[in-house]
Amino acid sequence: MQYFSRDEVRLKVKDLIIRTLNFKNTKPEDILDNVSLFSGENNIKIDSVDSLELVMEIQREFKVKINTQNLAWTIINTVDNITEFVMKEHIKEEA
Repeated sequence: MQYFSRDEVRLKVKDLIIRTLNFKNTKPEDILDNVSLFSGENNIKIDSVDSLELVMEIQREFKVKINTQNLAWTIINTVDNITEFVMKEHIKEEA
């Protein structure tokens, strides 16, 4: 799967969050990029069960592997973290 820009990946991540966690009245632009999805300070808030669903869907959608629970918590903390992880994994894949 090839993405051409960080913005494209970021939008896909936001769409994935909305779709996977059924945030029906949320648009991608409503989700803040660099604010924790767990904190309640973002326009959405996820919990530990949501995070498991999200990790599985990120792995499936982007064809990446998140190897440990600690890494998963770090990655899914913010949209920016997810985007950076996906970008780095696909750069490794191309190398």
